[in-house]
Amino acid sequence: IGLGRIFGLRYPENFRRPYVADSVREFWRRWNITSIMWLRDYLSLPIAGRDAPTLRLLLNIFLGFCIVGLWHGAGWTVVTWAAFSSAWLAVEAVGFGALLERWPRVLRHAYVLMVTLFGWLLLRAETHAHAWAFLRAMAGHGATTDLMASRYMSFGAWTALFVALVGAGPLVPWISRWRVTLDAFTAAMVMMMTALTLFVWRPIAQFGALFSFPRRRRT
Repeated sequence: IGLGRIFGLRYPENFRRPYVADSVREFWRRWNITSIMWLRDYLSLPIAGRDAPTLRLLLNIFLGFCIVGLWHGAGWTVVTWAAFSSAWLAVEAVGFGALLERWPRVLRHAYVLMVTLFGWLLLRAETHAHAWAFLRAMAGHGATTDLMASRYMSFGAWTALFVALVGAGPLVPWISRWRVTLDAFTAAMVMMMTALTLFVWRPIAQFGALFSFPRRRRT
């Protein structure tokens, strides 16, 4: 986005803090925005739109999720993930969304995180048996040494997780207000430094050319 601003191009945000969403529909309106817009505009497969819920709309959403899932990998778990994600959007569209708005914000966030957690597990699992084994391990049943968190959560992973939690949360909302100003300032500084370098380098090169004499060829 920043490089585009330097060249006068404006690219949209692809992820707009999706993990601060308080509904599944809002999550998909914030996650991978360019892909969702492409499916809507070029294939007529809306995801997380505001159209009236119909059976055809649900089918289109399911197909859209299948295409998004195939981008991350192929397998029957992709179909299951597409059905899972479509079902939650359908549940919210037929009335649960209105009920969800009455919940405390903390509970809404917890609900979205749980739905997306199980969804990513289905999408990334190699097989349904693999996904079931992970679910059992997460619940504390049938865990094996291969699925223990201590095997994967190194110091670097914990650090990355902490940074991700801070960056995904609403702890620094003032950054969004000043983002445009910061982008413009950064672009101006880059162009200023580039122009200054060329301005200084050119006189030096010309001054050096005055005192450089061509060497005589040896006979």
